[in-house]
Amino acid sequence: MDGDLFAEIPIHPAAECFRLMREDELNSLAADIAEHGQRDAITLGRVKGKEVGIVDGRNRYRACQIASIEPHFITVDFKDDEEVRAFVVSRSERRNVTKGEHAMALALAYPGGQGKKDDDARTSAETAEVSMRRVQVARQVLRYSRELALAVRDGITKLDEALDTVKRAVADLESDETRLRVLRSDAADLADLVDEERLILAEAWRAYEQRIEDAKRAEQSKRETLLRLTEAAYRGASAWCSAKFVTEVEERIADDDFREQLISRLRLDGKPENIRTGIIALAKILGRIGG
Repeated sequence: MDGDLFAEIPIHPAAECFRLMREDELNSLAADIAEHGQRDAITLGRVKGKEVGIVDGRNRYRACQIASIEPHFITVDFKDDEEVRAFVVSRSERRNVTKGEHAMALALAYPGGQGKKDDDARTSAETAEVSMRRVQVARQVLRYSRELALAVRDGITKLDEALDTVKRAVADLESDETRLRVLRSDAADLADLVDEERLILAEAWRAYEQRIEDAKRAEQSKRETLLRLTEAAYRGASAWCSAKFVTEVEERIADDDFREQLISRLRLDGKPENIRTGIIALAKILGRIGG
C-alpha cells in the first residue's frame, strides 16, 4: 500500500465535540469494514477553498487503518466554520452516545448558547431527544472545567456526576469567600495572616473556631459563677457582694436563659405569682447591696 495512504489528516475542531469510539467499538467497526467494506464515505471539509480536515468519519478513518482498507473520502464545501459545526451536529443521530454525552457534544459545539447558534443547538437537541436543560447543564460543566467536560464527552464521567462536582467546588469556593469575610469582620489579625500567606485559610479558620470555643467556655464559666453568687445572695450570704456584682446581675436578668436558670436555682415553683415574689425579693436584696 502507498506509504502516504494513512498519513495523518487533521481533524476539524467541530468534529472533536463527539467522543471517539472505544477500543472494542473501534475493533468491531474495523472487522465490519474488513468484511463488508466501508459503507459511508469519510467527509473532508473545505471552507472558502481551504481544506480543513475531517469533519465526519474520524472513527471510520481509524477503523480503515486497523483493517488496512483503503479509505474513500468525499469533500464538502462550507461557507464558514459555523456551517461546519451545524453539519457535524446534524450527523449526531448516527452516533452511539448517551444523552449526557450528546448534551455535552452540543455544549462543546455551541458553548456560547446565544443567537442562531442556540437555535441550531435547540433543533438538534430536540431531534435527538436531548432537552435544552441538559445542554445548559453541560455548558455549566464546560464553563467550570473543559477537562471535566471532555470526561463527560468520552463517557468517563456521567453528566449528573460532573454537575455534582461543579456544585461542590462552587460551594467550597463560596464557603472560603464567606469564611474570609467573617475573619476580616471578627478576627482581622487572622485575616491579615491569610493575606500575608503566613497562614492558609483552613488554619486561620480553625484558630478562629478555637477562639469562639474558648470564649464560649469562658462565658459558661462566668455565667455559672454569677448564678451561684446570686443564689447565695438571695439566701443571705451577701457580705462579699459589690455594686459591680449587682449591676451585672441586673443586666443578666434580662437574658431569658439566665433568668430561667436563676429561677430554677432559687427553687421557685414555677407559678407566676411565686416567681414574681422571688424576683422582687431578689431585687430588694440587690438594691440593699447596691446602695
